[in-house]
Amino acid sequence: MRATTTAGRDVTDLLMEIYGLTERQATVAMMRSRGMSYREIAEELGITVSGVRNHLEQARMKMKVDNDFQIARIIGRLEAAMGPSLVIAIVPVDKSEQVIDRLIQEGEGVTEMTGRGGYTGEEQSVLFIITEDEDKVREIIKEEVGREVPMFVMRNPTAVP
Repeated sequence: MRATTTAGRDVTDLLMEIYGLTERQATVAMMRSRGMSYREIAEELGITVSGVRNHLEQARMKMKVDNDFQIARIIGRLEAAMGPSLVIAIVPVDKSEQVIDRLIQEGEGVTEMTGRGGYTGEEQSVLFIITEDEDKVREIIKEEVGREVPMFVMRNPTAVP
């Protein structure tokens, strides 16, 4: 159960990077911060309740906090800091309308610029997409275009607690 906010860089990754948590410790901490009980976490992960306690105790020690509420506060701040990403994608002109329609249908904000350029000098569409879910945007574009396209992603974590 990885909590993805922006692709490639999710809160689980940040917990592992910043605090040195193992993936399991970070996962258990995320689940607990969502309000799941120790028993619910144990059942979902196929581990014992004492295993959940041990993972959370290790997470608390590494994060230098005293209780699960403090872990949840840190996770909430990390999630808030992740914010949306700007995805810039170059798509074929003949596919841009389909891609834009699908992105809008899926609730993504998108702006298009069309012009000549790139390595071929051919006309291309450049899409500017504001998103909370880069993976979803990447998947939609790949489905509509039929292949992966060049993309540039700007992520803006504003602060790390």
